[in-house]
Amino acid sequence: MRSITTLLMLSSSVSTTPPPLPKHTLPTTNPKQPSKQSKPPPPPSSSSSSNSHSHRPPLLSTVRWGEHRQSHNRINYYAELASKLVEDGRFEDVFMIVETVTSGGGSSALKPVEFAALLNSELVSKGILSVIESDGGVRNLIKVLTGFQKLGIGGAGAVEVFLSDRSVMGAIGRESMKILKCGGVEEVVDLMETLSGFHISIEDVVEPIEVIRNCVNKRNPHAAIRYSGLCTHSDEIFCTAIHEFGKRGDMASALTVFEASKHNLGCVNMYAYRTIIDVCGLCCDHLQSRSIYEELSAQNINPNLYVFNSLMNVNASDLSYTMNIYKHMQNVGVTPDMASYNILLKSCCLAARVDLAQEIYSEVECMESTGSLKLDVFTYSTMIKVFADARMWEMGLGMKQKMLEAGVTPNAVTWSSLISACAKAGFPV
Repeated sequence: MRSITTLLMLSSSVSTTPPPLPKHTLPTTNPKQPSKQSKPPPPPSSSSSSNSHSHRPPLLSTVRWGEHRQSHNRINYYAELASKLVEDGRFEDVFMIVETVTSGGGSSALKPVEFAALLNSELVSKGILSVIESDGGVRNLIKVLTGFQKLGIGGAGAVEVFLSDRSVMGAIGRESMKILKCGGVEEVVDLMETLSGFHISIEDVVEPIEVIRNCVNKRNPHAAIRYSGLCTHSDEIFCTAIHEFGKRGDMASALTVFEASKHNLGCVNMYAYRTIIDVCGLCCDHLQSRSIYEELSAQNINPNLYVFNSLMNVNASDLSYTMNIYKHMQNVGVTPDMASYNILLKSCCLAARVDLAQEIYSEVECMESTGSLKLDVFTYSTMIKVFADARMWEMGLGMKQKMLEAGVTPNAVTWSSLISACAKAGFPV
């Protein structure tokens, strides 16, 4: 009773006249007789029950048609009323209308999403924009969208009504960026969480890297985890977060995000393992990289080539460990690529093992002759550095000649190594 009374009050406050209720069309008597309502026919006797349907006037079907038309007009009226209330920002009144109109039972009752589809999208967009532009816009927007979700208006169907306008999404994106610049990353993540309930690709609202970097600046791995889990390409965003924390030297936060990614993705993601191992290198924590690798081994999971390469690269200062990983990689059937051999040469260089470096180089050179591999600028530059550090300047210059004959252009590292070789040999540079 209270809801009906309130609806009537709302109706009077908006310049919209409710539609007249249609009159039921009842059967009439002969037109020549005075216009007096005829009495309904007496109930049929038991002897004529078999023919009762064929002789009964169409009173029931006519009344039902009238009721359907009345219901249709009533719903359209309240949809128009709700649209104008949204434009005016009177969302609490709108919630009450939705709840009242869709509260009827039965399978034929109007669903909240169906009622939402009848709203005027232009008026709704104006109302949503006014919320965004108000004081505390994002918080108010979250409250409004959450209110609609509680009424059962959510998902892709509701997007067409509330969030399909480009101006609305653009305003949400701009407001989110303002909040991020002020350090309010938690508030933005709250908004993204709400928007995801409407099946929106939140990566299109704000650039993911902007949100992640703000999480890193605040040293807030939990906000990064929440946000990453909402994204369509969550595996990529998780890895971005892990790497960004690593670049800041925040190993603890990177590991927190990594552990959360395993639970969120529900599978072994080699890209995430490679990223966290690379982060171990950025944070100079090669022992942690070994623990992560041992975790995979304990589950009888063989890493892919890229994980093996990252593991060897992080541990390049330990030639013995690097060579063991290289041999294990071959034993489990993972074929090394040019990056693998470059890392081995780097490890030999750091260990001052010229003999082993030459042995590996000869092996790679042989593989190049068969077309299996192609030596690149890193290979030649590393070998030149190996010879330069060993004061073998002639071998270094010979490697440079091979490089040019192979059509590989020297880079800054190449020239630096050559200059170093000459300087150590006592030649003027």
